[in-house]
Amino acid sequence: MKSSALRSFVLYGVSGAAASLMPLVITPFLASQLNVVDLANYILATTSIALVTPFLGLGAANIAPVRFVTLDADVFSQLISGVILVILGSAFLLLCISWTGGVFLQKMWGFDIETIAVIIGCALLLSLALLFSSILVSAGNDRGYALAFVSFGIVTIFATVILVAQFRLGLLGAFTGLFIGYFVLAALSLKSVAVSISLTRRSVSFIPEALRFGLPLMLHSFSLVVIGYADRMAMVTWADKSAVAAYGVTAQFAVVIGLLCHSVTKVLQPRLYRLLAAGNEQSDSEAVDLVFVYSAFVCVASAAYAVVFSWALEIIAPSGLVLGPEVYVFNMIGALFYSLYLVFTHFIFFKSKTSSLGMVTVAAAIVHFFLLWALTPRFQAVGAAVSYAISALTMCLFAFIVAKGCVRVPWWSVDRLKSVWRRMRQVFVYLG
Repeated sequence: MKSSALRSFVLYGVSGAAASLMPLVITPFLASQLNVVDLANYILATTSIALVTPFLGLGAANIAPVRFVTLDADVFSQLISGVILVILGSAFLLLCISWTGGVFLQKMWGFDIETIAVIIGCALLLSLALLFSSILVSAGNDRGYALAFVSFGIVTIFATVILVAQFRLGLLGAFTGLFIGYFVLAALSLKSVAVSISLTRRSVSFIPEALRFGLPLMLHSFSLVVIGYADRMAMVTWADKSAVAAYGVTAQFAVVIGLLCHSVTKVLQPRLYRLLAAGNEQSDSEAVDLVFVYSAFVCVASAAYAVVFSWALEIIAPSGLVLGPEVYVFNMIGALFYSLYLVFTHFIFFKSKTSSLGMVTVAAAIVHFFLLWALTPRFQAVGAAVSYAISALTMCLFAFIVAKGCVRVPWWSVDRLKSVWRRMRQVFVYLG
């Protein structure tokens, strides 16, 4: 049991590191190969992919990890087939809208219609990969998950370097390398999922249930992306493109801690869901203990990462693309609160309080927009970073309040602290 948990921790950690390493390597590399305008367009394109992805599937994919523990394999396969149909249908619809409204979108984003089609294609592949990877996490298939994400990072890096540096394709090579990476991620995730469930059992009967669960989460997913990327959009509006590129490089380093902690939550998710499914006071109490242990890990990991952060940034990032320390400090604080927020969402998802979760992230997005409008024009990158940190704190606090109501045990007590301390000592002894 312990060796299995440690193996999962290592594999998910490696997967998170690979996903984190990809933009950390590619962005500085592209900064040395592309002009400032093309680099900013690449950053805006990756941001657009993240913004488009929540609309594909209309949030239906979020039902997969919750229903995995309550449905048998045959019924679950039919559910996933229905979710895939929703994702494909929404992608086709969005593509049609993009073709008919291409002039407007081109004027708004500065992309031609072909680039917009590539963005939608990447978002489609990413949506399918996220669906399949959530099933792999629920099934405890850490090896399949690690294979997909490590391959994604490696293939994307090598494809981009070869196409941009060797074939001199510039921005087109960067986009092509990114598309190839997403294709590999989706294909390998599908291959691993197909081992345990059959995707040939097509059924539309579960589509209404998936949409009822997922539609309230569309606002949640979109608002979450807005919180993560609106600061860069604000920089586009109130700063020149060289500042956008510099902010994108600096902010990307701070995102690493969030991605790594997200990998840790994948280790906790199956156990948390099993404890919550038991529905008794003892299992609920153990679930809360796990949350406190995870929170302690996040704080320690964030502090350790902050120590080496500025040093690594100065070495890896090209000169001229490093902003002041206050920018990445506030981005780091935001990443810390986002990491704490992640574990609270497991309680909310399992209890199907998706509407409440949507309200949490919408409220945080509104706070983010207001602060960006108030701070970015005057303080530029520092204002954008402060806005992200405060909005992440808002989201974390509201998610905690909702999660606290999902279990019937007290979160704060002397016995709770003693229990958490015993668990942390066990972890330290085991790891030491």
